[in-house]
Amino acid sequence: MVLKIKDGQTILFIGDSITDCGRRDAACPLGNGYVKFFADFVTLREPEKKISIINKGIGGNKITDLQCRWSDDVFPHKIDWLSIKIGINDLHATLNQAPDAVPPNIFKSVYNDILVRTKKKFPKCGILLIDPFYISTEKSDDSFRKQVLELLPTVLNRYIRISQVI
Repeated sequence: MVLKIKDGQTILFIGDSITDCGRRDAACPLGNGYVKFFADFVTLREPEKKISIINKGIGGNKITDLQCRWSDDVFPHKIDWLSIKIGINDLHATLNQAPDAVPPNIFKSVYNDILVRTKKKFPKCGILLIDPFYISTEKSDDSFRKQVLELLPTVLNRYIRISQVI
């Protein structure tokens, strides 16, 4: 199935540092990461279309941070598309047993809450969930990066697959 963004539509990207990518600094307002690449690609491919692209990524955010700012950062906009990329900071905090860690079952519950509220407010909005990912060539058996690489597929399969809500 091909999903096509139409002229005049709005897409909002929200998430952590991978989404942020300097959008609140020198690379304002889209950042210098995948949101900017997406905007450039759409402009090159279909320059006649007027598509509004909003970046609401904030580095270091976890799913609970998104939940807290959802009403301010998402709901005021009339969005046709929503892209969410979140989860790696949650995984890091859980592995590090940080006091503000969000266990996978709570992660899933909060994520579901966000999605249900969004579909209620914007029933026709298309939603793209980008799984947390990790790029590493770490080979050492006892490294933190190796722990993340081993745990990530388990967490994704057991807790985060929530696309049935959409």
